[in-house]
Amino acid sequence: MEQFVNAGYGLLSDLWEALHRRAIPPRLYAVDRLFNKFATSGWAFVSDLEDVLDALDSRLNYRCRDVLKLLDVKLEEICFTPRSRQTNTSFFEGIRVEEAAYVLIILERLGFMTFPDRLVDLILPNLKSQKPTMLTGCELNVMRYHSLRHKDQPLRLIFGERAEIMHGRGEKCTSISGFKVEAMLDSESRVTMLTSTAPRFRKMPHPVTVKCPECGFLYEKGDPDANCQHRQAHKKVMLYLRPEPSKRFNTERLNSSEPELVRSDSPKWKHKEMFIRARAFNREMGYDSIMWGAEGEDDPYVHGYLFSDISDRIVGACSFRNRTETGCAEIWALQWVWICPMERRNGHLSRRWQLFRERFKDFYVEPPVSKEMEAFLIKQGDTNLTVWPYNCDKHP
Repeated sequence: MEQFVNAGYGLLSDLWEALHRRAIPPRLYAVDRLFNKFATSGWAFVSDLEDVLDALDSRLNYRCRDVLKLLDVKLEEICFTPRSRQTNTSFFEGIRVEEAAYVLIILERLGFMTFPDRLVDLILPNLKSQKPTMLTGCELNVMRYHSLRHKDQPLRLIFGERAEIMHGRGEKCTSISGFKVEAMLDSESRVTMLTSTAPRFRKMPHPVTVKCPECGFLYEKGDPDANCQHRQAHKKVMLYLRPEPSKRFNTERLNSSEPELVRSDSPKWKHKEMFIRARAFNREMGYDSIMWGAEGEDDPYVHGYLFSDISDRIVGACSFRNRTETGCAEIWALQWVWICPMERRNGHLSRRWQLFRERFKDFYVEPPVSKEMEAFLIKQGDTNLTVWPYNCDKHP
């Protein structure tokens, strides 16, 4: 339900009174010429918009600027393209054509006869042909107009504090076009709220928030946009939760003696795979920073490992960092380990543990250490790795 706050007592009262007055037939022949002018130039002068409102619904032949202010439509200074030798330029106040259509749409939803479809049909083909990836609020209203006409959510205009509004008395009326409009009046009979309900509006069931059991994405069931967002997120997450065989890793296995090792000079795709697993680790553990660079690592001492199975699926990863301090013996730390849930307790870390011990000696397992990691270290007999292994005073 849309809400426009600070509409003003006077304007709300005028709109409510206008809905009760008799409207004369619209002069559509006069507005079609102006609509074509709007669509061609992409702009609408305020003076032309006033003429449009007067020709469509005579009850709106006043306070056009107040309506624009109510809908938070900003006036802009525009001018015609100057000729090559022209020195003086005249500026006019106007709004973009999508904003003009938006004003007509909102006034129609309040029960006035503004025929926004005639302007929407002129500008919609050009808007769609641009295939925009981002839309303003006015453009979104234009894009959705035909699908939501006369069945959109109730429209509400309010003024003042909600507690004051709800203590007033209500009056109702039905517009010529079938919109049911309700006004809330205060003790001085001033309109503090207008609510307009479309004639074909049907209350939708209350949305139910569900969580995907596979990817963990939260979305509202039955919402097309939310379902689309879920499908996109689900596809990305399942790339590492249920990995497929990697052709790149298969090639790396055939051409490298250590295909799982990732150093600062390793190919970018290996760094990307490390980043994906590091991000999954952070999300699962609730950490703030991701412990592998999105564009790779420039640390010459960093050692990352991608865990693969016999099918060349990348099922996990881990990272070792050199934590040697000045004057101390060399110290390495296991910074993080992440394995996709379906492959846990399948021995992926155990099979590589001896390699890590030989290469990094008595490395340090950085805290916080999860219960699963504690159980693994107990099984390996390496619980001492959770305690800082060296003392600088004893090992210069």
